[in-house]
Amino acid sequence: MNAGTRTEIEQRAAQWLAQRDGGSWSDADEAALNAWLAADVAHRVAFLRLESAWRQSERLQALGAGWKQAGPPPRGHWH
Repeated sequence: MNAGTRTEIEQRAAQWLAQRDGGSWSDADEAALNAWLAADVAHRVAFLRLESAWRQSERLQALGAGWKQAGPPPRGHWH
């Protein structure tokens, strides 16, 4: 079975992440995601990799909250 190209798989994984974090996630959505993840190990790998990057970006955004100057805040700024 051809599960799609790497790009198609990554795009679908990104769509799943955006949909899940969009606030209208249902039990049916969860079941559909789980079925997609189970269909091919490449699906799971892409989803977990993108989910990790998604979480990392949220942490970076939180760390930079309130910083108004150009560039990142200096090390130890919030200590």
